[in-house]
Amino acid sequence: MTWWRRLWAGDAPNATAPAADAAVSAAKPPLLAARALSLEVRSSGMCCSLGHRLAPASAAIRANMDRFVQSEFTAHSGQAVRVARMPSNDQWGRGRLALWIAMAVRDCLLADAERRPASQAAPALQRCAMGILVGEASRTDVADWVDQPDEPLDELVGQALAHLGYSPSDLHPASRVMALGAAGLPQALDWAESLLSTPARPGQAPGPETVLLVGVDSLLNSRLINHYLSQQRLILEGHSDGFLPGEAAAALLLQKARPQSPGLTILAAGQDWEPAAWAPGILPEGAPGAVPNRGQGLSRAIGRTLAAVQPAPAAWDYRCSDQNGESWRAREATNACTRALQGQAFPALLTLTDKIGDVGAANGVALLAYLDSLAAQGHAAASGHGFIHLANEQHVRAAVAVRPRPDSRSRSTAPNATGR
Repeated sequence: MTWWRRLWAGDAPNATAPAADAAVSAAKPPLLAARALSLEVRSSGMCCSLGHRLAPASAAIRANMDRFVQSEFTAHSGQAVRVARMPSNDQWGRGRLALWIAMAVRDCLLADAERRPASQAAPALQRCAMGILVGEASRTDVADWVDQPDEPLDELVGQALAHLGYSPSDLHPASRVMALGAAGLPQALDWAESLLSTPARPGQAPGPETVLLVGVDSLLNSRLINHYLSQQRLILEGHSDGFLPGEAAAALLLQKARPQSPGLTILAAGQDWEPAAWAPGILPEGAPGAVPNRGQGLSRAIGRTLAAVQPAPAAWDYRCSDQNGESWRAREATNACTRALQGQAFPALLTLTDKIGDVGAANGVALLAYLDSLAAQGHAAASGHGFIHLANEQHVRAAVAVRPRPDSRSRSTAPNATGR
């Protein structure tokens, strides 16, 4: 009997393109209305193109380093596509993703051991629920390793845990895989909050004490690369309005926030729906059925999420964006933040995609892990209240509000526009 469950996005399951075409009418998926949360990041871990552990990767990001390399993928012109690839060439397919999950989880647990006071016990796996956030179900490359029947799902999770010496049955039975993409992060956090807030009932298994949330994705496969090339969305010589694909896994060990919590605290999260096409090139403005992108969905997601934080902070000090180099994302984010902040000073901008590439479903969890690493070291980049905003190609927009550990002491200057 498997303990693993799925939480699918509400997009059409029979979509044939890796990303849903905006010209195709899709039903709205169930979204999370903005709500207050009370989650503490106990520890974090990450593996990406800049390193197999969060600490060196975080240092490289602050130093404005990247590891973009020419790949075997080529455009019609013969140009090699630049990517942010993990430093490993002996694992591919499902096994490659399983290895990244294991590395991120191991890094997260090692960080917990380093931070944990001697009086606090290590997290017991039987009381730890694992949630794995992967790409949207409508992406057909995701169906290669998360699809019916259950065997491929169990194989991915089983391979990841085998690297750590465990099996899926060692974890809390509420563990699940969530095929929601990066903008599904609020739903994943809400799921964690509900698990950690459920009181114990007589005759039932006790709820988890901690939740291990993992975001993992790789955009480095021929199906996705060909799709993005056909849409002219990748950076190539002579075409700068695009992004560089990457791969990564990031992990967060979450628990209920405590009074004067010493960890990075997640204060609120929410989602909203953007009716416009995700990119002008798919359905040009002025075409029949086209809706111009005015950032309305992201404005609502950010505004309502920030409003859910009580007491409201005097100012928002930074925002973390998943914008990846595509101009439409930057325009949408600027419009949305201008509306949502309602005349407040514009916060500093932190991004990761210009260092580790666009890592798909791992984007949001990676941003939280990076913020946690900065807060743990007292860097000014995470010394105040901030928020993360995310978008996907299925019209979903999302925001998450956070604050740092109260005992953080700024030991570095504020970052520049890209998070250095």
